[in-house]
Amino acid sequence: LEAGLAGGAEPPGLGAIDESMPGLRCSGTVAKNSGNYGFIQQDNGNGKLFVMPVQCSGFGKQLPPVGTRVCYTLGVDPKKGQPCAENVGPEDGFGAGENMAQQGGMQAVGMQAAGTMMKETNGRFGFIKQDDGQDMFVMPVQCQAFGGRLPPLGSRVVYSVVTDAKTGRPRAEDVQPEGGSGYGGSGGGGGRSRSHPYM
Repeated sequence: LEAGLAGGAEPPGLGAIDESMPGLRCSGTVAKNSGNYGFIQQDNGNGKLFVMPVQCSGFGKQLPPVGTRVCYTLGVDPKKGQPCAENVGPEDGFGAGENMAQQGGMQAVGMQAAGTMMKETNGRFGFIKQDDGQDMFVMPVQCQAFGGRLPPLGSRVVYSVVTDAKTGRPRAEDVQPEGGSGYGGSGGGGGRSRSHPYM
């Protein structure tokens, strides 16, 4: 159905989208991933919203898999003048940031936290189920104690909470095995504070 995009045809569903509120933060589910473009099924019932990989800053500028829950800013394509998704990131990561703000920084950025590795997507990114119930976004590069790979599902981990410079949302940094024994991590705890809320 979306084959007409290459010829400049309007993608389906765009006509029903409310373009009156650019910059509005929304949520939805990835409905199509064609590699170089995709569509998000919006939660507000306004049909599918066009998205490009470059707008998926929360996923390393790659389109998330179909079925992924995302949050995004409603924008307008400067070339076509049509609505599109911008600043796309994982819904869980965004929600955690919102909750932190609303709860007066219950989990302050920079503090140590603990949780269980629960989700991963083709080794590119994943989510840690925190002990406070929130999901925390994580990428392999932050898991040097696991050889630069995401920890196995079910692994207990500790990590620092930081704000991603690109997305402005919280993510896990310096992910370590809770027991302190990572991949070649002997002595890696030297000089590192072991005092976090769950130990």
